[in-house]
Amino acid sequence: MKIRVVPEARSLVPESVAGSTVVVIDTLRATTTIACAVARGVVVETVSSIAEAKRRRGARVLIAGERGGKKLPGFDLGNSPVDIEAASRGTASPSGRNEGQAASRGTASPSGRNEGQAASRGTASSSGRNEPSLAGKRLVLTTTNGTGAIARSAAARAIYVGALVNASAIARAVAKDESLVLLCAGRTTGVALEDLLGAGAIIAALPASCFDEAQLSDGARLSLDLFRRAKKDLHAFLRECESGRNLLRMGAAADVALCAELDRVAVSPRLLRGRFSPT
Repeated sequence: MKIRVVPEARSLVPESVAGSTVVVIDTLRATTTIACAVARGVVVETVSSIAEAKRRRGARVLIAGERGGKKLPGFDLGNSPVDIEAASRGTASPSGRNEGQAASRGTASPSGRNEGQAASRGTASSSGRNEPSLAGKRLVLTTTNGTGAIARSAAARAIYVGALVNASAIARAVAKDESLVLLCAGRTTGVALEDLLGAGAIIAALPASCFDEAQLSDGARLSLDLFRRAKKDLHAFLRECESGRNLLRMGAAADVALCAELDRVAVSPRLLRGRFSPT
């Protein structure tokens, strides 16, 4: 397998990914949000512009988005994986299990909190407000960097979204591909370390037979080394990177913590017919 890491999406020549499999990585937070939504049984469409998201809004379509990390005015949801998970309680998971029913039986969340108790009080977001329910609805998402990176990958043979939360699932999905491009969304100001970290996590999860580490490109080697150094405390790494510090200042500490959970979900969302859907 040939593995290439693109450190920021705006440096990608779109035609260069033709024939390759692309995994778009926006660890904080777009691809984490998509992975968590799909894991809860939600179909997600991504668009680059605010206007396009608004055009797609409907009775059974909620719109979510942010610019500069802040929820867009008039949108149903922001780009918060914590809020998306809260809003999707009661939807059917890919395994066919109804998350709302599971929650009503009192399943424990990763934080140890009883989800049944939380669900019975409504879908409370990380900010403490009640979010609209995604049960039976589709989600259209637009973000500062992540959804644009997905659009730039249109020429690829296949497009997935990955992050720390689904690194192993993505590695399993792409393990047999011959040409893999890990496309880091980056920041408007340049490279995002957390996206390189996500790329490294995916490379680390690939079977050793997939590639010769000595032959990795510089970007892939850098990403893998970064993950190996940070994996003992991924949460601390995300809190200390520039994007993480910005989210903490905005009060999104719960999102940063969730985004640091390695292999939290076992889904590998692939773009098919314009949508990321549960499989």
